[in-house]
Amino acid sequence: MLLFVFLATVALWGVLRMYRERQRLQKIAARFDGPKPHWLLGNLPLFPANDIPGIFEMMVKLHEQYGQDLFNWGLLNDHMVIVSSATNVEKVAMAKKTEKSQIYEFIKPWLGQGLLISSGEKWFHRRKIITPTFHFKILENFATVFNREVEVLVEKLSPYAKSGRKFDIYEPVSLYALDSICETSMGVAIDAQLHPENQYVRDVKRMSELVLLRIFHVLSSFPQLYWYTMPNAWEQRKLIGRLHAFTDSVIQSRRQQLVSAVPSKGGEQMSEADEDNPSDKQRKTFLDLLLNVTVDGQPLSDADIREEVDTFMFEGHDTTTSGIAFTFYQLAKHPEIQERLYQEIQDVLGADFRTVPLTYNTLQNFPYLDMVIKESLRLLPPVSFIGRRLVEDLEINGVTVPAGTDFTIPIYVIHRNPAVYPDPERFDPERFSDDNTQRRGPYDYIPFSIGSRNCIGQRYALMEMKITVVKMLAHYRILPGENMPQVRLKTDLVLRPDKGIPIKIQRRSYPKPHWLLGNVMEYPANDIPGIFETMVALHEQYGQDLFNWGLLNDHMIIVSSATNVEKVVMAKKTEKSSFYDFIELWLGKGLLISSGEKWFHRRKIITPTFHFKILESFVHVFNQEAEILIEKLRQHANTGREFDIYEPISLYALDSICVTSMGVEIDAQRHPENQYVRDVKRMSELILLRIFHVLSSFPKTYWYTMPNAWEQRKLIRRLHAFTDSVIQKRRQQLKGKADNVANIQDVQEDEELYTKRKDTFLDLLLNVRVDGNSLSDLDIREEVDTFMFEGHDTTTSGIAFTFYQLAKHPEIQERLYQEIQDVLGADFRSVPLTYSTLQNFPYLDMVVKESLRLLPPVSFIGRRLVEDIEMNGVTIPAGTDFTIPIYVIHRNPAVYPDPERFDPERFSENNTQRRGPYDYIPFSIGSRNCIGQRYALLEMKVAIVRMVSFYRILPGDTMHEIRLKTDLVLRPDKAIPIKLAARP
Repeated sequence: MLLFVFLATVALWGVLRMYRERQRLQKIAARFDGPKPHWLLGNLPLFPANDIPGIFEMMVKLHEQYGQDLFNWGLLNDHMVIVSSATNVEKVAMAKKTEKSQIYEFIKPWLGQGLLISSGEKWFHRRKIITPTFHFKILENFATVFNREVEVLVEKLSPYAKSGRKFDIYEPVSLYALDSICETSMGVAIDAQLHPENQYVRDVKRMSELVLLRIFHVLSSFPQLYWYTMPNAWEQRKLIGRLHAFTDSVIQSRRQQLVSAVPSKGGEQMSEADEDNPSDKQRKTFLDLLLNVTVDGQPLSDADIREEVDTFMFEGHDTTTSGIAFTFYQLAKHPEIQERLYQEIQDVLGADFRTVPLTYNTLQNFPYLDMVIKESLRLLPPVSFIGRRLVEDLEINGVTVPAGTDFTIPIYVIHRNPAVYPDPERFDPERFSDDNTQRRGPYDYIPFSIGSRNCIGQRYALMEMKITVVKMLAHYRILPGENMPQVRLKTDLVLRPDKGIPIKIQRRSYPKPHWLLGNVMEYPANDIPGIFETMVALHEQYGQDLFNWGLLNDHMIIVSSATNVEKVVMAKKTEKSSFYDFIELWLGKGLLISSGEKWFHRRKIITPTFHFKILESFVHVFNQEAEILIEKLRQHANTGREFDIYEPISLYALDSICVTSMGVEIDAQRHPENQYVRDVKRMSELILLRIFHVLSSFPKTYWYTMPNAWEQRKLIRRLHAFTDSVIQKRRQQLKGKADNVANIQDVQEDEELYTKRKDTFLDLLLNVRVDGNSLSDLDIREEVDTFMFEGHDTTTSGIAFTFYQLAKHPEIQERLYQEIQDVLGADFRSVPLTYSTLQNFPYLDMVVKESLRLLPPVSFIGRRLVEDIEMNGVTIPAGTDFTIPIYVIHRNPAVYPDPERFDPERFSENNTQRRGPYDYIPFSIGSRNCIGQRYALLEMKVAIVRMVSFYRILPGDTMHEIRLKTDLVLRPDKAIPIKLAARP
């Protein structure tokens, strides 16, 4: 009975004591936000059991829901204060006396009293011993190891580049980081990358998970009970045994290496390390320091050494792995940032950027790399939270928080403060420009903790990260795996992906040429869309500027970087490149192909035809022909059936150019069986097949032996016959009107002479005199052939592709429809469009420009050097052919973020001003730019305004299957299937 009374009294006393403590804590808790606790289990039920990503997500959610500073209850009176406001973080981090919080106790059986966990004098002495290991002079030596190990990483990843398969980047980076830290800090090569079955990596990962599960377990406040009763604890003991065995093997291996070494300083052991004088220890590793150091005349014990090695292996391997892998994750998601960084790598390291060794000093010359790394560590800090325990009382939120209270500082949450980082989930390296950095406080960015207990190895980690990122980007383009958006995060001791980071990689170096056939075999024979897709894929895989080999020494340089494009197009002397020679039998030496004096004189003759005063009269024709188009398409409206819009647009463009530029009506829209359209299309295909044929360098052999050449000759005869008929028809119309332009004596006369006339392009050619002589019939035909092809086929693609985009983006189409009504008023369907009226459609202008960006009708242009030029640090000789892939330039993610997205706002005034002159060149650039670009834009705009006024353009059922091809003009391989709905 007395025993019962005694036990009851003790129990009652315990309950009363807990109750009073609870009341005291509730007064403190009242000063903080947080969820209402269960009376016994506190807030533990909020955290999902055994769901590690779920635990992390709940930690973040509580801050989103309740604010920056929270009071979190555990079992009974167990509690923790979580602070992320800069004011309170400063108070905790800068308190005169703090220790690591209780959560670190759960790591102690593994890491012992190493630098991470120790406190007081022991921590102070260990910190002083270890600090010199990270002096920059010693770090310089580590760069050699990082360079060597990352080369192994690059090589080990090459099978993925060849296969195109996705893989988890986290695992190989983890092995790389383990190799690096073992060699730099332990002096031992374990070759984990060459033997990827390494158990240590898996054990560290599982150990971290078990520690987190223990932190949020209901028995977290009863360590002994947990340790001896929970299955997770039994597994933990096995892991600790293996982890310690691994560390012991590393230490033993290094001891054996040092057995025969002559001790430094005449056989004396090192005294306590001096941070300011590391020079005599530069060749020694972190482990060497521990094995040789004395404290108060005594060497460190085996247990002392192991706990520091365990701590350093974990902190220096696992955190760096996450930092590197998450940076690759961000670069895969943001190709525009990746390409800008790749450009910086080339700019800093020069032509040998793939092979030049990186040094500590070299890495200081990468400002954008530094910004990228910092932003990655902001969004996904490997150490996502840190803990501190007060040793003295602290005033916070107007209340005294007693000594012994545990604080958690959630770095992940701090780095997402929208008041400091607007749109915090967006990856934006510019946040770390000098100007932006200066606006932030010291507690707004703390990826390596802060205060006296900050990360001792942060310079080591940053150097390893930077070398890895530079070397990887120098060799590979990093692409997202199919399910990369589904990456789920978890934090145990380190923030990491729950399942992995799936990426793909592509080599940046150009494919090795065949000794005879060069790179010709890369292109699929007789597959015109496949040829185009290969051209684009080569840029996606190998970068902006490529060297392409043909047969034997035949070659071509393909440049899309703005710097090199400028060098080519602005070279003092250039001609059209060799692939234009394949068009010469059809177009002759017209304006497209001619060079030198002939090109100069022809350009001067033709330019006045496109004076805006003459263009004004053309708009009337475009209106008339567009009305016919609208009427011809009425049969498709409201039927629900899809049809190919490309064909009727082609006939509209042909009618328009024949009337405006030739003065001849051929009524192609009313007679849609027109052979000319089909012949131009097939001729263009045959020319492309010839360009990529193995006999492209042997024109006569090709011309007389290949079936495609025989077909080409037939087509040329028909095309020339059509042109001759147009010319003859106009001659007859002008017969008896010889005085119409007879007074044109020389091409040197003032262009006003031409702009006052109503003569067409063909009239000008028929009547002009050069040096007193008329143009020959051949001269006239080659200019007419050139103009008919360039002015009909390219405009067809431009208009049809714009309808394609409007069908895919109804919200943009409706905004454009609204602009049409706003500008033209109630009679918007019938009011004639004029040159002046079309200047009042800003959104239409943006839509057309964005369509020409995404799908430029002329997808590549060619130039041949007449003089040597300097490029990429080497002299390119005269005679070299260059190709400028406009389609690729317009998809540069560094200029056009999310480049495949159709977004007319890219061409708002503000956005346009941010781009350079070589970032948008749908009509080419330089002296040989398209002479008829204003003509083309007028024709496109009239057709679009008229179509959108009458019809709602809808996607056809098979529109998503469109495949592109480029012969001489970019066009759909099969069709652009749309539907039409008549507007009320």
